[in-house]
Amino acid sequence: MISKKLNSDSTAPVNQSKLDNIAQNIQQLYQQTEQSFLEIGNLLIEAKKEFGKHDHWLNWLKANVDFSVCKAQRLIRVAEMLSKKAPELFSGLDFSKAYILSSLPQGELEGFMALLHDVNGKKKYPKQMTKRELQEVVREWHKERRPKPAPKQQPEPAPETVEKEDEIIPGSEDYFNSRLNSIKSFMGELMDYIDVQPEDSGTRDELAAELRDLCVDTISRIPSEE
Repeated sequence: MISKKLNSDSTAPVNQSKLDNIAQNIQQLYQQTEQSFLEIGNLLIEAKKEFGKHDHWLNWLKANVDFSVCKAQRLIRVAEMLSKKAPELFSGLDFSKAYILSSLPQGELEGFMALLHDVNGKKKYPKQMTKRELQEVVREWHKERRPKPAPKQQPEPAPETVEKEDEIIPGSEDYFNSRLNSIKSFMGELMDYIDVQPEDSGTRDELAAELRDLCVDTISRIPSEE
């Protein structure tokens, strides 16, 4: 298989031969078994480094693999997580379980894997759990560590007049800080809503997956510090 080249010279990859080999290896691994997810994720990371812009990388991805951009982002996320940890902690995990674990903070992951967790009255390590059991345990783990919301205070009466200098100007730093605080508040409400959804409705998993993908996509668009 030859990696499909992009039409515009401005989007030409740095090393086309290297990308040809990466695309071929990804396709072969994807057809073998889900246990190849770590290798695929590492190859995707390698390919992504060949492109200077996010859009160029997405164009190459859509042209050269048989799975969605969303699946590629998940594979990359899992590969980045596992590459920083001891491999033996995650040996034997399939992709779906590894992706569930990728929602845990890096600093808590090894501790989580080493603990026995309560699952329907039985103690199990994460590797021994079913996908549904692991989802539930991870959800409870997040819930226990989520900061408790501050008690609501009664709003102060609005002054009859507002000084112009206190107004938040659209596009200013104060404006975006205010919007960011609103997003944080909404995210807390959304997580509480997801938590109370019944497992068999599918709503909770769908919302959680969409939220994770949105966060991953947003982070990927933030310019590198380099």
